[in-house]
Amino acid sequence: MLWDPYWGSTYQGGSVCQASQSVSDLVEMHKAESTYHNSGSHYNLAFFQPICSVLTDCTQKCEVPVVSTYCSDTGETNENFYYHVGREKGESKVNIGPRGSEVSCESAAGCGFSRCLFSDCGFKVSVSISGKGAGASGEMAGGDLWNWAHATGRTCKNGR
Repeated sequence: MLWDPYWGSTYQGGSVCQASQSVSDLVEMHKAESTYHNSGSHYNLAFFQPICSVLTDCTQKCEVPVVSTYCSDTGETNENFYYHVGREKGESKVNIGPRGSEVSCESAAGCGFSRCLFSDCGFKVSVSISGKGAGASGEMAGGDLWNWAHATGRTCKNGR
C-alpha cells in the first residue's frame, strides 16, 4: 500500500481507496411496561445510527452507535413508600475488516428500574450484546423492578 499525498488516499493493487461513508436511517426502538402503576408506565426509548465506512487504508468500518437512550417513569405508582428510579446504559461493538468482506457490528441500549426509598438510590445496570449483524440481541441486567434492552446490528460490505 502506498500513500498518495496528491489524492489524499491509498493505493492498493492499483486501486485508490478514498474515505467514504454510508449512513442509514436512524433506528428507533421503544418499550413501555406498567407494573406497579395505577396509571403511566416505565418507558425506554433508544436511537441507533448504522454507519458503514471505507477508510483510506482500504479497510471498511461497521458501526451502529447509540445516538441516545431515554428512560422515564410516568404516571402514578401503586406503591406508597417507594420511588421508581431508572438507570440507562448503552454498548457498541465496532468492527474493521478488509474491503470486499462482510463486516458486522452491533449495539444495545436499555434501562433498568429499581424500587428505592429515596429518589436517588445507588444501583448499577449493564447491557450485553449477543449475535452478529441483523441477528443481534441485547440483555439488560440490574434494576429489581423492570429492565429492558434493545439491540440492532448491521453488516457492511464495501462501505454499504
